[in-house]
Amino acid sequence: MLLMIVFGYGISFDVEHLSYGVLDRDGTTESRNYLENFTGSRYFRERPPIRDYDDLDRRMESGELRVAVEVPPDFGKDLKRGAVRR
Repeated sequence: MLLMIVFGYGISFDVEHLSYGVLDRDGTTESRNYLENFTGSRYFRERPPIRDYDDLDRRMESGELRVAVEVPPDFGKDLKRGAVRR
């Protein structure tokens, strides 16, 4: 009954426009292509890249970022040889 009332008022439980930053430790074309999947989404809003772990901690604690995506070193090589699952 409660859910019917909530849905009746048009309240949405979708999460949209989460601010995120990227720590791309690989820096290859493959990692950039992978990260482009987030760019066009209505669910995420890209913020400036994360420089290092201290920057990540500071920005998460301040609330500037809600989500962080870290691409590990050798991501591109691992992807090419099939060691990465999408």
